[in-house]
Amino acid sequence: GQPHLLPRLNTGPVTIDNDEYIYVLAYYKAAIDSDQALMERIGRDYIRYMEEMFAYYEQCSRTLLDREPVQVLLIHANRLNADYLDDLVKMLRKRGYRFISLDEALEDPAYRLPDHYTGRRGISWLQRWAITMEREVEDAPDMPDWVVKVAWPE
Repeated sequence: GQPHLLPRLNTGPVTIDNDEYIYVLAYYKAAIDSDQALMERIGRDYIRYMEEMFAYYEQCSRTLLDREPVQVLLIHANRLNADYLDDLVKMLRKRGYRFISLDEALEDPAYRLPDHYTGRRGISWLQRWAITMEREVEDAPDMPDWVVKVAWPE
């Protein structure tokens, strides 16, 4: 018979990782409750959080590599990103980013660095390279407690 093909879930390395899924869960819960004000608060804070994550990973890049490689952002197809993608792109352009293909991004020599990370967590490639180089990087910014409480009410 014909061989079965499985879709690729991860298409490439990620340098700008984040806990977007927590915002997404909070956003869906607010939508289920038809709480438009809370949805807007979550959406605005999501953009603030993503900018904070970019600043964090940009600094990690400079600390670890003495430069910023071409960054690869992890986001998913969901209602939050559908509703706030324009704001996210505006924030990224304000930070000086432009958009290129993954193949073009992977031409950056950083993506040829050794990677010996074998843990179970999906982490940024910057963190993977730091582990391989036996270098420390600061912890990522914390998720706001209020967003976590919306996502997982007690």
